[in-house]
Amino acid sequence: MAKVEIDFQGSVQTIECGDNETILNKALDSGIQLPFGCMSGSCTACMAQKVEGEVKMESDVALTDDDKATRKILTCQAIPASDVVKIKVD
Repeated sequence: MAKVEIDFQGSVQTIECGDNETILNKALDSGIQLPFGCMSGSCTACMAQKVEGEVKMESDVALTDDDKATRKILTCQAIPASDVVKIKVD
């Protein structure tokens, strides 16, 4: 179980993600209405800044090399790969 701290709209909330559970799905299940669009990793509506920790992504085709270099993730594809993950959603 990974703890994910989400900084969104001036509020910081923490959720716990199980194995193979995306940050977006768990956030929505927890009542946190993060932005999203396609849910398949191709529209970037769910893009967030990874502040701390590691994630694995099923697909990241929508991210540019610059996005990846600046630690952007797609919450619909991001599964925590460390005990703690902190993200900031614009």
